[in-house]
Amino acid sequence: MKTRKNYLVTYLFASFTVLVNLPSFALVGRLNQKSIEELYLKGMIHVDVLGLGGYQEECVSFKLKNNTNDSIYGFVEPGRRLISDDPGEQDILIVREMEFALAPRESKTVNGYGFCCESSSGAPGKDSGFTLGKLADENWLTLAKLIDQSNYPPDAIQHAIWVLSDGHDIRSIPALADANVQDLRQSVADILGIEVPWYSFLYEEDSTRLYTGIANRLFAEVGFAVPRRTMISGQIKDAKGKLVHNFPTYYVSAGKHKYEIDMPLDYLNNGQYTFSIIEDFGILNLSKTFELGEENLEEEYDYDVIDG
Repeated sequence: MKTRKNYLVTYLFASFTVLVNLPSFALVGRLNQKSIEELYLKGMIHVDVLGLGGYQEECVSFKLKNNTNDSIYGFVEPGRRLISDDPGEQDILIVREMEFALAPRESKTVNGYGFCCESSSGAPGKDSGFTLGKLADENWLTLAKLIDQSNYPPDAIQHAIWVLSDGHDIRSIPALADANVQDLRQSVADILGIEVPWYSFLYEEDSTRLYTGIANRLFAEVGFAVPRRTMISGQIKDAKGKLVHNFPTYYVSAGKHKYEIDMPLDYLNNGQYTFSIIEDFGILNLSKTFELGEENLEEEYDYDVIDG
């Protein structure tokens, strides 16, 4: 007489045997996947790309129709730049891979995850049209694949893309107290072959523009060390050595610390400034420079803005 345990073992073995002998849909699909562009150019699918009424994250939809009598497995690559039908509206860079499967003659709609790569143009409206465009160049592909494999905040992703697409200041990528975003900013600096800045900017907002380029706040974390319990203070001087800002003083114990800066820039003119950490009201611990002014990274860092 079979026990309950024997029945369970027999059932599990039989189930495992069936699963092993069935073809894996996921595996078959992966082996037969083709890019959406290849499927479209071969006439195997029909594609309409439409805006969802935004310029970040899930902001476009792909309306797909299988034109064949076979199942189709496809994907949209991170790094594909969708070109807006309206020259006055933004193109969208896809930054997460999107897979799809279509049964014979099936139609379906799937959403794509992307971001604006033209900050000076208007946001796409709902049902704004796009072409499949093209894969972007190597720098964009590197950034898009990095985003696809990571979990960065949308705001940081958007500014990172604008640094490459529109020549925005790399200091616009906000990185205060977020190691994940600091990694993103370092990766963008590596792509451009420039030194990562020690501070970030926040910018004025304008309801009529996506990006003003006018810095109105500076923030950073500055590492420092002291040999003993010490009173420290932070200060900012202009290029002529005039004191323009004093931070509160406080005591720290011996060892390594981080000095946090978060300050408005409204009252500072364009030019170069020096931030210093002072021990016991007179001993210089460290100093770092920063600059305020019009953005001109193309000249300063000598890299080419990517032309769409």
